[in-house]
Amino acid sequence: MADIMEPDIPQACLAKHPLNALVEAPFKAYLQALRQALAAGDATEHTRHPALKTLIEALGPGIIATNEPRQVTDCGKPDMEAMKGAVPLGYLETKEIGKNWTQRNGES
Repeated sequence: MADIMEPDIPQACLAKHPLNALVEAPFKAYLQALRQALAAGDATEHTRHPALKTLIEALGPGIIATNEPRQVTDCGKPDMEAMKGAVPLGYLETKEIGKNWTQRNGES
């Protein structure tokens, strides 16, 4: 398991954009939740979903993250879907931290 570290972001960078203050706390909470979930060392891909759902929903009012939605894209079934009302904001896949998935899947 790869170590989950706090990002090293200079305070001057955080002060430059007003949105940074809104997302800093949710991201810190996300990293802490991941540390706790992965601490036992026997986590699966699904272990990461609750922390990610909480993070996505904390990024704005009315955002709903659905874990393992029905097949909604032409490329398969995503791990998570983020919506605001009827508007899809994105589809997410969770993967093991620290793995090089391009090499693992045989792509160059």
